[in-house]
This record gives sequence, structure tokens and C-alpha cells, in this order.
Amino acid sequence: MKPTQELRPVIYVLVALGLLIIGLIAFLRRRSQNRNRSKSAPRSRDKHGTQSVETILPPSSSEGFPVEPCLTPILELAAVPPRRIRSSLPGVFHEVNLASVTCSCETFRNECSTHPKDSPARLCRHLSREILRSPQSAQWDELLKAVISENSRKEQYVIVRLTRGGVVAVGWSRGQPWADVFARKRRPGEREGRFTGKSECFGFSTKESRWSYKDGPPGAYEIREVLTRILR
Repeated sequence: MKPTQELRPVIYVLVALGLLIIGLIAFLRRRSQNRNRSKSAPRSRDKHGTQSVETILPPSSSEGFPVEPCLTPILELAAVPPRRIRSSLPGVFHEVNLASVTCSCETFRNECSTHPKDSPARLCRHLSREILRSPQSAQWDELLKAVISENSRKEQYVIVRLTRGGVVAVGWSRGQPWADVFARKRRPGEREGRFTGKSECFGFSTKESRWSYKDGPPGAYEIREVLTRILR
């Protein structure tokens, strides 16, 4: 039997109400699934309560390229006593403490102090200079010492192991157009793989995907491929 003219509006309302309930149930189910995913996702925080480097960086193996944080070996500096050093300004001195990775200079207070103690971004030029003067740094890898010496204070630093045996360090900051790439130069006779020359810093444009002054390190093609994956 066909519904009478008077019952049709009621039927339309019931159908619309049923569709609304179905949509609401689907929405609540999706939101519950998203909450479960966020709860099960691993989170890592340092002792300061800030998110650690590992959770911000790409996965430990980024499409075939192993990636690990580039950190300052602060435990090896714990026994170094504090020093009072002369500033470049006349009559000004700074208190440099390698054990706590602190400096009394204005740059450290305003730009560096919020970074984790083992991050190269925490180092002002006074800390960098005193660290490299310490006997402990004599045993460190030349690539790490190049990062500390450059003192560019990027937000993040990583070590990347390339497929042909080479190793590079990369430093970058969100929103900045240039990244720093630390790599070894090529010695005479070296062709491919792990180069053994002096470690230097090369600029890489994150927006234009090119090297500064078109001067890239040895193995620049493979390194640029890695950078496009890490910095995307």
C-alpha cells in the first residue's frame, strides 16, 4: 500500500534522522581509532620534558640511508673544570663551564641555552672553542669537530651513512633556506666511497636543491639525494 500524502513528511524525517545517526556512529568510530593510534605511538622526551631528537628526525634508516643524531660527547667533558675567559670586548670576561655546557655570554643566554646539552646547537662560540681546546676532543672524529668548529647553531644535526661507505653530517633549521653539510674532501687518487681528506662545511639550498656556488662535496649527487629525503 502506498503511503498517504500525510505520512510522507514523517517518513522523510525518519530517513534523514537514520542517515544522521549512521554518520555520527562512523565519526565516533574514526575518532576512537585515531586516539588509539596516538596512544600506542612511541614518544621520547628528554629530562627537560622536551621532545628528543629521535622523535623529530626521520626514521633511523631513511630509505636505505642509516641516520643517527649528531651529538656532543658531553660525558667526556664532565671532568673539565670551569674557565673564565676574556671576551673580544675590552674588560669583559665570560664563565665557560664544559661540564654543564653553559656560558655567561649573551649569545648563549638568548639563543643556545634552551637546546639539549648534547646538541651542537647549544654551543656558543666560546663553548665551541673551549671544547676543541680540551684534551678529550683529540680522540673525536674529524667530522664531529668540524660541526663544533663551524658553530652555525642549526636546530638539528644528524650523521648519515651513505651507501658507498661515506659519512656526512647535516645540520638544518626549520624555515631556513640553507642547510650545512659536513663532508670530507677527496685526497689524490680517491675516486668513490669513503673519502679521507679534510672535513669541510658545504652550503645546500633547501628550496632550490643546489649547492652554494655550485661547489658540492665529493659524492655530491648521492648526498643531494639523501638531503631531498631528509629535508622534505
